[in-house]
Amino acid sequence: MTRFTPGSPAEAPSRASASPASPLPPDRELLALLRTNDRAAFSAMVRAWTPGLRRVARGFVRSDSVAEEVVQETWLGVLKGLPGFEGRSSVKTWVHRILMNRARTRGVREGRMTPLSALGREDADIDADRFHPDGNWSNPVAPWSADAADEL
Repeated sequence: MTRFTPGSPAEAPSRASASPASPLPPDRELLALLRTNDRAAFSAMVRAWTPGLRRVARGFVRSDSVAEEVVQETWLGVLKGLPGFEGRSSVKTWVHRILMNRARTRGVREGRMTPLSALGREDADIDADRFHPDGNWSNPVAPWSADAADEL
């Protein structure tokens, strides 16, 4: 077992290096491949990281399908942001940060909305008795007149 001792840089684990089980090259090589539009490198990255990204996204949103959408939006963000990536963090950290920002935004937006399926009959604003089974009004609505504003 090799032990890390301060001052021995050869023993220090490199943040940019890939783990032995990782199908991805080290960060510098991965970044160079991505910047040359290498589809195989991007596909390998998507395959390797999507399950973890989906799990993280699911912590911010209400459903698996929305989490999947957030992950897809994240990959689009990665493609758009790649030219501006400065390499101050690992590629994986950068991708996760994009995901976190998008998932948090989506979760807040979802929190402001109530799906129609969540509304029961008791929550409806309009009484269902006002309609025939075919969807037409039971009592037709009175037509607006040209001088409706004066009548108010």
